[in-house]
Amino acid sequence: MSRLIDAFSFAHSNPEALAHAVGAGKVVRFALMPFVWVSLTRADATELPPDDVRFPAVVDTGCNSTLLISAEHLDLIGRPASSFPKLSVPSTSVSTVGGKVELVRRQAKLWLHPYPEGVSAPFVLESTWGITVREKPTAPANEANQQCQEMIPLLGARAFTLSRLVLHVDYGGLTTTIDAP
Repeated sequence: MSRLIDAFSFAHSNPEALAHAVGAGKVVRFALMPFVWVSLTRADATELPPDDVRFPAVVDTGCNSTLLISAEHLDLIGRPASSFPKLSVPSTSVSTVGGKVELVRRQAKLWLHPYPEGVSAPFVLESTWGITVREKPTAPANEANQQCQEMIPLLGARAFTLSRLVLHVDYGGLTTTIDAP
């Protein structure tokens, strides 16, 4: 096993929320949410581009996707949803407080950044199932839509399972450790 993330702290002093600057905007993370830093490229990329934008993703083993991210977040990092081809599987429409949204699976390469930084190269997560993009809502903008757009992307169980990663979340010490085979 090789250690990709070594006791990365997700603690912060604000018990409510913490905003992370990402590209041209921000994403919001709440207290006690373990997270890691990731990047996205087109599926055929062999390395991260010089203009790579890292962004935080909550480690969410209750999420069945590889990565669940909003189209607005993709805009923030300068990689609009349209730059990732749709997979040939049906999309799903879901009703939310803010209206109906479409969840579309798209082809992408997902990179996990090591911690401490520089100990190894970013790790490519297996993403044959693609990433799930929450397309822009069809309803007019309202407060509920805005809050959903600012929520941090979710790194789901499929990313860990397909890549055979071992995840350890220590809520006593508020750290995350991830090992690869």
